[in-house]
Amino acid sequence: MIPKTTRHVAQAVFPQPAPAMRFRDEFEGFLQQLDFAALYPVRGKPALPPWRLLLVTILQFSENLTDREAAHAVKARLDWKYALSLDLKDPGFHYSVLSEFRDRLLKQENLLAYLDVFLQCCKDKGLLKTRGKQRTDSTHVLAQLRVMNRYELVAETLRAVLNTLATHYPEWIRDYIPKHWYEKYAHRFENYRLPKKEWDRADFLRRVGMDGYYMLCALEQDSAKEILQKQFSEVEAFQHIWKRHFRRTSRGVELIPSDELPPARLGVESPYESEAKYSTKRGKEWVGYKVHYTETCDEDLPHLIVHIDTTTAEANDAPRLELIHQALQKRALLPAQHWVDAGYVSAEQLCQSQNQYGIGLIGPPRGTRKWQKGPDDRFDLRDFRVLWDEEKVICPSGSTSISWKAQTSKQRGPSILAKFRGQECLGCALRKKCTTSTRGKQLVFLPRDRQEALFEARDLLNSEEGKKLYQLRAGVESVFSQGVRAFGLRKSRYRGLAKTHQQNIFVALAMNYSRLEDWFAGNRPQPTRISALTRAQPIRVKQARRKTNLAPEAHL
Repeated sequence: MIPKTTRHVAQAVFPQPAPAMRFRDEFEGFLQQLDFAALYPVRGKPALPPWRLLLVTILQFSENLTDREAAHAVKARLDWKYALSLDLKDPGFHYSVLSEFRDRLLKQENLLAYLDVFLQCCKDKGLLKTRGKQRTDSTHVLAQLRVMNRYELVAETLRAVLNTLATHYPEWIRDYIPKHWYEKYAHRFENYRLPKKEWDRADFLRRVGMDGYYMLCALEQDSAKEILQKQFSEVEAFQHIWKRHFRRTSRGVELIPSDELPPARLGVESPYESEAKYSTKRGKEWVGYKVHYTETCDEDLPHLIVHIDTTTAEANDAPRLELIHQALQKRALLPAQHWVDAGYVSAEQLCQSQNQYGIGLIGPPRGTRKWQKGPDDRFDLRDFRVLWDEEKVICPSGSTSISWKAQTSKQRGPSILAKFRGQECLGCALRKKCTTSTRGKQLVFLPRDRQEALFEARDLLNSEEGKKLYQLRAGVESVFSQGVRAFGLRKSRYRGLAKTHQQNIFVALAMNYSRLEDWFAGNRPQPTRISALTRAQPIRVKQARRKTNLAPEAHL
């Protein structure tokens, strides 16, 4: 219930309701349906109303404020007091309350619970419909860390574990570490403080490596059992980094050469943020995470984010689509059509989306690797006639395969191998367009349902109608543009995958809040802006269209 004084003053100051005021008026039912009982004990000091803290957090992310700034806005801003049902004289609360509240939210199993309540309110108001149109894409999120080179990483890792143990087990530290370490590892290691010459750097790393192995031996003692049971993240990162970067030889401790290191995706990039991973995509390198946003894209409704999936940076996009569909099905938010890019599309996903979830997956199947480079008139799978019922394949020259074998591999999954007689292939006039093998043509393709789904998807995207239909996917880029520019999506405020995922959920709630405010104000989504220079050019030159190849599942 909004206090009368607050309501009268706010309405007098804002004849046209401010965004926070309009949100409170339109979605008061959302705030009343929230259930926080499981987050708080039955006994103890009375807590601040959790619905109020959740609304403060949404408003905080909608304006990209820090905790201090958000707490000050609660105390100083009239529109926030209206939205939070606060008296004009209310002094607010200490900013640390927001951090404690987020920690409580992390303890619940379903972090999307409050987003689901919000989306249900949107359904009740006719702003969201089930079995509509949706689109999904991913972007990178930078971790809350300092990117370090190998010299900095190993030295800073040892310093981090020493500081952690000194905080929790100071007596143990005094008993085991040499006295000169107190000065050697007292300050943060940065590149400008390290030796400049290569020989001196190698000697410095060798000494740090020896110190690290001394520390590992100390942690193996009986007195360190309690330390290992605590499972400090810095200790685990220290053990992982030393195993990755150093090795013992007959000459002592040496740094493993860069070309012998395991893949970067398996490494730990910081002792303070061990879950963040290194990845690269289209020439962009980053350390952190990846977030998949799914938004509605119906023409006559606001575009709302309905699902958030956060992973480590190295995770592949393709397996996430099945998990996204499972989550949407569980929450009764499945679309009828789902637009994605090539990273999500495979023959398996095309079949599974349609058969299991009733979703029409719209996206370009990825290109295939040619069996050899050459002119465009080389034969591909479509030039062969596959007799599925008879389990035979007829080649362009009319020869019939002599074998048909179902097989399975970890990379491609189930497939079929058809072989042709070598003598017939050697004497064939079309051999140069078909194969270079002297043992006869071998054709690998997918099971019938997957192969036909693949061809159907390719035919759709190659047609003018399909190209026009697929243009709807490009709008999902506005999610990341808006999120990065207005809501701080690009960089995580917190450390760890769970907290980064929670941040991405609040960013989604803030974007939904902002988009609904525009919708209520009469502002509708607009097409992509065209620059004045582009509009002024006399002749618009169309880019050459890329030819669509076979998907990677269909190998010749």
